[in-house]
Amino acid sequence: MSGRLEGLGVVITRPRADAEALAAALEREGARPFVFPALEIEDLPSSPALEAALALLDKAVLAIFVSAHAAERGLAAVKRRGPWPRRVQVAAVGEATAQALRNSGFARVISPRERHDSEALAAAAELQADR
Repeated sequence: MSGRLEGLGVVITRPRADAEALAAALEREGARPFVFPALEIEDLPSSPALEAALALLDKAVLAIFVSAHAAERGLAAVKRRGPWPRRVQVAAVGEATAQALRNSGFARVISPRERHDSEALAAAAELQADR
């Protein structure tokens, strides 16, 4: 098979589930992917610290999610305790994270449009004190 990436070797360090899909897409373009997961995503076991943090969520103004995995697992942890607190807004560092939040029912997600990093999120107009 020949493609745009013919002969290119690509090491994929994402978690295995994400890596397999990316590897298949790269292979279709002619690349030789090497799946080498550098981390594994796991749920946090219940702990007093986690339960205390979740219990305080309804007093927060904003919850910031740094990855789609964090959004999925964080929302699942909250859901086990009850519904998402209505007044708590959500923010996402990147577009994939923002989309995961939208797919979970959040119509309004604060997320940077130009760059997808924490500095861009911190600079977002919605997070400025003079709003």
